[in-house]
Amino acid sequence: MKHNYLDIKINDRLYFIDGPKKISSGKAVIYGAEGWIVKLGGLPYIVSGGNYVSHREGKNRHTDHLGHFLND
Repeated sequence: MKHNYLDIKINDRLYFIDGPKKISSGKAVIYGAEGWIVKLGGLPYIVSGGNYVSHREGKNRHTDHLGHFLND
């Protein structure tokens, strides 16, 4: 598992705090203005540096050039 928020790419599995002391995971879809948008049971959820715990590299991962261009 990786612990650097800046190394996240599309298709990585993100682990984050969702509610009081509850850790959830979801697949990184796109980088948005508030952070990474993940699919959590079909619903979108935002993972920022504040609620990020770690991530695992996924298959077919690639950099979100458009998301970073529009939001950085």
